[in-house]
Amino acid sequence: PIREYTLESDQSSRLSSRSGTFPTNGQDLDIESVHSQLNDSAEAMLRFPVDAIPAGEEIVKAELLIRTAAGNHHESSQTTGTIDVRQVLLDWTPSTNFGANGTVEGTHVGESFATLTGLGQASTTWVDVTSVVNAWRAGAPNFGINLTSRVTDPWVIYWPGTTWEESAPRLRITTRATGTDPVDDPKDLWAESFGAGSIDLNSDDDGDGIKA
Repeated sequence: PIREYTLESDQSSRLSSRSGTFPTNGQDLDIESVHSQLNDSAEAMLRFPVDAIPAGEEIVKAELLIRTAAGNHHESSQTTGTIDVRQVLLDWTPSTNFGANGTVEGTHVGESFATLTGLGQASTTWVDVTSVVNAWRAGAPNFGINLTSRVTDPWVIYWPGTTWEESAPRLRITTRATGTDPVDDPKDLWAESFGAGSIDLNSDDDGDGIKA
């Protein structure tokens, strides 16, 4: 049988490179931006308790879900930019300061292994992080995930401390009992029934800014 788990972040931080600022505990943040600007960038650090998944279950899919703030909560929350998803390489706390330039690839975070796009107001975007999560279960240290923007346009998201709890970042994990035969994903079967089984869900072939 297939089971689905939705995990909330157990540790998070918003890093800011603006002079005179310090990291903010994401568990205390409602809505705030991620952006890339000279001397004023902001990154997100998110960790999830993957060890909560029972040892006798195999993870077949893991997806990171992030929700862009609704227009009535922030009038310019959307962005047409791209957000890089990176694996954090070292231990940290919500107060860890990575310096004026933020995290450094190869030292603090790995190279981008996925991107978030189609970030419209009140939309939830997701990205496949199965390989990273399975590496954590295999013994690699779980230091979490980093989100870094490529553009100056601020992307405003709901953080783990949001009062709109259903909009907080989530890690959605699908499992099956270890040793059982694979079961077709219902979403894949639905797509195949409409002749769309081979479509890449991360594509934007029609150029409307919305994935698949």
